[in-house]
Amino acid sequence: MRINGIAALMVLVLALSCSPAITLAPPAESGGTSYDDEYQAWTRTARLYENFETLMVIHATIFSPRFVDAYLGEYRRVYDPTPVEYEALAGRLRRRSASGDCFFVAAFAGNRDWNDLSLSNSMWRIYLSTSDGRKLKSTSVGEIKSEDSVYQHFFPYFERFYEGYLVCFSCSAKAGEEGGATGPILHEGLDWFEIQFRSPVGAVDLRWKLGD
Repeated sequence: MRINGIAALMVLVLALSCSPAITLAPPAESGGTSYDDEYQAWTRTARLYENFETLMVIHATIFSPRFVDAYLGEYRRVYDPTPVEYEALAGRLRRRSASGDCFFVAAFAGNRDWNDLSLSNSMWRIYLSTSDGRKLKSTSVGEIKSEDSVYQHFFPYFERFYEGYLVCFSCSAKAGEEGGATGPILHEGLDWFEIQFRSPVGAVDLRWKLGD
């Protein structure tokens, strides 16, 4: 599994320097922006190469307050759900957000054995790191089946040959153990945060720059 020539590995992170500033503050009003705009704002992509060969491609979208609001708006537009169904979905998403920070992740690997993020003995470790020096290890990584057409609609990068995952980080008081602070690891006032993927074959980082 070990790869020689680690110095030749490169991570190309797209849309970092040119992406618009984003904020973790909730939207001023529900449904204020389009789903496509929020999807683009909260999604990052990175590729891991060796000698111009693609080893890994990872896409990730964070369920930020603004993205959740846009997600619910798009769900309502597509399905025109009953009030009970809509409120049940909204409740699930908001309860999940209250207990931690979650990302939808889709990964492609040249060697399919490497695409094992949800296994208990996975070769990968996933971390959430912030500009104020805090860092958390993922508390849960659940597999999303590629046949799930709902996820394919909301996350167009979830294509054939990709594996899907829901990666979550707890926002309990333990979040401060490694960084010296307490409370949610993601909060207003950060300059940036990133989700980090580490393994013996290489490292992939996806960063979100925050601003007004």
